[in-house]
Amino acid sequence: MNVDKKITIKDIAKKAGVSAGTVDRVLHNRGEVSEKSREKIKATLKELNYEPNLIASSLSARKTYRIISLIPSFEEGDYWEAVDKGIDRAIAEFDKFNVEIEKRCFNQFEAQSFYNAIDALDNEDFQGLLLSPILRDKCLALCATMKKRGIPVVFIDSQIEGADYLAYFGQPSFQSGFIGAKFVTASLPKGKNIVLFRTLRKGFIGANQTLQRQEGFLSYLNGYRPDCSVVSVELQVGNPEMNELLMRGAFDERNNVGAAVIFNSTAYTIAAFLEREKIENVTLLGYDALSKNIAYLKQGRIAIIIAQRPEMQTYNGIKALFDNIVLKKEVKKINYMPVDLLVKENADYYTEYKP
Repeated sequence: MNVDKKITIKDIAKKAGVSAGTVDRVLHNRGEVSEKSREKIKATLKELNYEPNLIASSLSARKTYRIISLIPSFEEGDYWEAVDKGIDRAIAEFDKFNVEIEKRCFNQFEAQSFYNAIDALDNEDFQGLLLSPILRDKCLALCATMKKRGIPVVFIDSQIEGADYLAYFGQPSFQSGFIGAKFVTASLPKGKNIVLFRTLRKGFIGANQTLQRQEGFLSYLNGYRPDCSVVSVELQVGNPEMNELLMRGAFDERNNVGAAVIFNSTAYTIAAFLEREKIENVTLLGYDALSKNIAYLKQGRIAIIIAQRPEMQTYNGIKALFDNIVLKKEVKKINYMPVDLLVKENADYYTEYKP
């Protein structure tokens, strides 16, 4: 077939050996079609590289598609600000297709805030949900409810095993913790110990993602560095005085600390403490290419940052919802972001970091 010619439904029907009405039902996902005919049409569409006029078809339908994004609230310079930029990019791109994207936030440090945000969806009219799933049990129940309502859910940042979701965009959290431990311990002398920092949250032990990172980290230690003892410290949100005391106790010389790790984006707080106290020879691992983390990375106070391309996660997550809801396309379920390892020598070249 001449590639310059506009492909019509009749062309597709003729090549697939079905009626034009059958092709129309498959393209618009309406009415009953036998699986055999559907597969023939799909194969023909792929062979002809057929793309419908998306703008014209969505505008002519005069239907508005509503997607809700639900992520943690943030302040300027936080990790979630970059996530929010990905939402803005999607809003700008998909607005012309009658797609409305509504931003909502919750307090990631309070379980009840997450519960309330999820419960508020019960009586809402929307067609897709982009979610940062911090609590496993609540997300399992949410996905079951959304499936009954025919509403696809896309996870970003954290993956919930066993949940019935459309797609995931983010790092393989367990593997990122495993890799982090490998690099932290590469030059760690035998007999030296590791401080493992966690952030204490109201109503739950830790976010799903940070728990998976911790599991990966400890798995590596158990398998390859059983000589390393771990000192666990739970920092408190909004209590810098207490955190100062906790860090002072953790880095007491009697603990013989050679490395430290925190599985969220606040490694800069620990680096600042090490700088104030003039504590040297501690290999510090943190997550996310925040400007404050990068500054300490380039000073050498943070040894390694694991970054995960948050803006790309969010944009691609919303695009997956768009493809599924509007275009009726199949969507790849698991979409892992690279485990980007940043050190002071390569920080300036990281594509997501803008000095």
